[in-house]
Parts: sequence; C-alpha cells; structure tokens
Amino acid sequence: MHCLVGVFIQELAREGEDPDTETRNMWPIKIIIPPCKSRMIYFKTVQQQREWYLELKGRALTSNVNEHYTFAEILGQGQFGEVRRGVHFRSGTSVAIKTISK
Repeated sequence: MHCLVGVFIQELAREGEDPDTETRNMWPIKIIIPPCKSRMIYFKTVQQQREWYLELKGRALTSNVNEHYTFAEILGQGQFGEVRRGVHFRSGTSVAIKTISK
C-alpha cells in the first residue's frame, strides 16, 4: 500500500544560479488509489516524510486483519479458500473470516 524510498530529484535552477546548487535528495510517499491510480508526495527531510506517513496511514483507515483478530478453527472450505472463526482482540466477538488464495 505504500512505497517509502529515498529518491534523487534535480530541481530547476533559478535564473543566474548554478544548476548543481539546486540538486537535493527528496523523500517520497506513494499513495495508491484503487483500482489503478497513484500519487507521489515528496518531502525535503526524512522526518517530514515519516510524520506525514504516520498521519496518512492513520487517516486512511487501512489495517491488517491480524491486527484485530485471532484465527481459530476452520468452519468450511471451498474451491478458492477457507472460512475460519475469528475472535476480535478487544471485544471477544466471534466472526467468520474468509481467506482466499491468491
């Protein structure tokens, strides 16, 4: 869901400046917008990138099912995967979780 890689970007020099003085390392965050779009946001420091990453991740409301449920016994199996009983960590509520083989 995210791509955090240090990249090299050459900014355009202002009139009368040496182009090499405008070369900097920038730090991106890639935002993927399903089904097939993405946007890159670039930051001048790693600290800014990290702060924005944590904020965006928190607001995107995406998470891994393993962060909220434990998997118990198999309730059923089909051609594409299986259904297991899941137990929510906080509330203890039982749910059915379908897993599909990619």
